Amino acid sequence: MLRIKQLFLAAMASVLVISCDSKKEVSLNGNIENNTADSIYLINNDIRKSIPVKNGAFSDTINISKPGYFKFYAGNQFAWLYLTPGAELTLKTDMNKFDDQLKFEGKLSNENNFLAKKTVKQIAMSGNPSEFFKQDAVAFKQKIGNYKSELLADLEKSKASNSFKESEKKNIEFEYLLMLAQYPQAYSFFTQKETEMPADFEKELSAVNLDNEEDFELLPSYKDLVLYQISRKIDEVGSGDEVEKIIANIKSQNIKDGIMSQLLMYTISSGGPNAQKYYDIVQKYSQDDDLKKRAATEFEQVKRLLPGSPSPEFIYPDINGKDVALSDLKGKLVYIDVWATWCVPCLQEIPSLKKLESDYHGKDIYFVSMSVDQKKDFEKWQNMVKEKELQGIQIFSDNDWKSQFVKDYNINGIPRFILLDREGKIISADAPRPSDPNIRLLIDEKI
Repeated sequence: MLRIKQLFLAAMASVLVISCDSKKEVSLNGNIENNTADSIYLINNDIRKSIPVKNGAFSDTINISKPGYFKFYAGNQFAWLYLTPGAELTLKTDMNKFDDQLKFEGKLSNENNFLAKKTVKQIAMSGNPSEFFKQDAVAFKQKIGNYKSELLADLEKSKASNSFKESEKKNIEFEYLLMLAQYPQAYSFFTQKETEMPADFEKELSAVNLDNEEDFELLPSYKDLVLYQISRKIDEVGSGDEVEKIIANIKSQNIKDGIMSQLLMYTISSGGPNAQKYYDIVQKYSQDDDLKKRAATEFEQVKRLLPGSPSPEFIYPDINGKDVALSDLKGKLVYIDVWATWCVPCLQEIPSLKKLESDYHGKDIYFVSMSVDQKKDFEKWQNMVKEKELQGIQIFSDNDWKSQFVKDYNINGIPRFILLDREGKIISADAPRPSDPNIRLLIDEKI
């Protein structure tokens, strides 16, 4: 099953591309008070640039041929920048109050100050995803509708360029539609129950063309919407052959490559049940040589994790200090949860995991939770296991992310769930989460 890595929206912005004959330098400088990062990073579809920071100050140039939106990273802080060829932009903020203090001067200051204020509004509206998505459908739609109207009014009053305003209007609309699309699944995730959607709740989504190459390249929110909607379709069909039909029917080659790169590659790199099929799809339909090479490299690393392969082993201490070996658990199914005390998505799965364990108590299945916390957090892990009354077999890996079992399963993100059969062979190296009803179907099929 694919991972939809974000259930809620980060503030996004759009850009109207204007053709240029040659690349021109953009001058970017700034100062970040209380800075702890040694570099800041600028990233968009075509460019990845690292700029060193000294005593909070940075200054550099970047060559671009057309206006575009860039992701700006400083430590764990993030903002969107809008840059055009020949522009000069100065950024000022405080790392301790990054979003509230973010200000811009110079050419394009109006556009970027609008984006900074937009981020503050977005955080105020949906900064707590749990509370945001727990609202009933009618209240949720009204809230995001009001948010959209406020942004459009702010945009109209701003002194930003007309070209920026036109693209940003589309971007705001796609943000709204993305939140609509996310709501049903997010509501179920945070409330652990289904909601009856009003008949016309997703009516606006049905009119969206998901194969618009120009918008995919220009508008970050449209790109996120396309990825989200296509990922839902892929999850719904399940079959690798049906996924191939979805990819084959996409007219835009850029969108096709984008879908394969950002959705299919996850399953390939994690050794999921469809890893072989998705690898074949990438090799058949991609025109991006780098993507095809990356898929080949990833698949070579995880071929040993395909269904039916013997699982890599582990021997780690449990909560009482007794060594537990995976080989000792043969004779029953084994459902492994790789997690950490600092991982918010991991913690959000705990109620569903406890319910799953309770429902299958006494049946032929072991539940194993493997912490990849650092050794210095061993006591924190012990306390959390006791405080949250976690059940099943609780073990602590020997070397956090560098633990051999973690490396053997090519785990780069958590939570990660693994299901093994009675002989210790892999059923799924990337099994559904406890909150996903499909895990019960898979267990019932194999138990």
